[in-house]
Amino acid sequence: MKRVLLLLPSNSYRVAAFVAACADLDAHVITGVDATQASAQFGDRRVMQFNFSNPALGAQEISDFAKDNPLDAIVPAEEDAVLLAAHAAQTLGLTHNSVDAVVISRDKFKLRKSLTSAGLPQPAFRLLVEAKNLKNFDLLEFPCVVKPTSLSASRGVIRVDDELQMKEALTRISDILAGLAADTPHILVEEYLPGEEVAVDGLMDKGELHVLALFDKPDPLTGPYFPETIYITPSRKSAVERTLITQTVASAAASLGLFHGPIHAELRISNGQVYLLEIAARSIGGRCGSSLRFADGYSLERLILGHAVGEEGLVYQREPCAVGVMMVPVLEAGILRSIQGLDVARGVAGVESVDITIPLGQRVTPLPEGHHYLGFIFARSSRPETAVTSLRQAYESLNILIDPLNSGSPK
Repeated sequence: MKRVLLLLPSNSYRVAAFVAACADLDAHVITGVDATQASAQFGDRRVMQFNFSNPALGAQEISDFAKDNPLDAIVPAEEDAVLLAAHAAQTLGLTHNSVDAVVISRDKFKLRKSLTSAGLPQPAFRLLVEAKNLKNFDLLEFPCVVKPTSLSASRGVIRVDDELQMKEALTRISDILAGLAADTPHILVEEYLPGEEVAVDGLMDKGELHVLALFDKPDPLTGPYFPETIYITPSRKSAVERTLITQTVASAAASLGLFHGPIHAELRISNGQVYLLEIAARSIGGRCGSSLRFADGYSLERLILGHAVGEEGLVYQREPCAVGVMMVPVLEAGILRSIQGLDVARGVAGVESVDITIPLGQRVTPLPEGHHYLGFIFARSSRPETAVTSLRQAYESLNILIDPLNSGSPK
């Protein structure tokens, strides 16, 4: 029986989904976590603690563990685990993405440079090393987008339309990075590309891309901030656009060296051209992956694990119906006091579930400083447009009460 190490950060939304997938897998799964207190979430499954924050050290810990417990595959469940997985797989000689490829995918400036060298269309971009000093800096024309090079989930991403907004945005981003004690507090300035966004979830199989889902994002993402809201699949883009999107993702993955395992890409279509915004060596984040179901009733997590251990006969075809997920946004900072209308939202035709993931009484922060959603709404329908309608109706049924922090609420 093959043995797989599943690297699952303790703050993951996907613990339950991966645990369920492990139970259906004909392989021995060891779960690697970054915190011992997370062990209780995994029941009787063997759980080991490794250092996620120092991937080189964590890889040595995994290598030491593997001396008496040989491993056939290592699977990162979240962004926080992809670099550790690459280091460990490289140390053990397992099939995986190279460390260099993963490092580039996690740094927006390195990604831009690499894709430019590969000849892929890119927005114009500049790196700003010192945010407080704009003197002699060759700024792009407005509007443009400023973003940290190292953060994900749209955190710190701001569109600016003039010099005053630029200075304000740089101050906000610098404050975010200072609060994180970031190792590389650099900021990327990019040309703003008007147009629609899409996302691709896929599996690389020794260099070959299998597209698992192409998601449309029906809400306009024009700024000043860029919260993810609705993802819907199948895409309603034309056959020509879908082909171009797939070719762009495949070319980007090949140029970077993302060779094997799950990938997730974000793209924007502007003036008939497809631009890759980001690509990651993991599947779609949060609970969004639970919207996807495949042949034989496989979940996304089950498909990823089966692929990792080389299971024969895997079918990458998604079920034929339309599915959608809405990430419930945080619209203001404060203390989450109540969410009313949940029963009504859950009763909307086509809605499968409404999951609130932030406990009442907890402080919430909107983008660009925040990076958590209040929860997720899932819908399933025969057509994409009706799934979108169901998601919007469910969201409109919610009455979300947040006490502003300046109203005397406890911090």
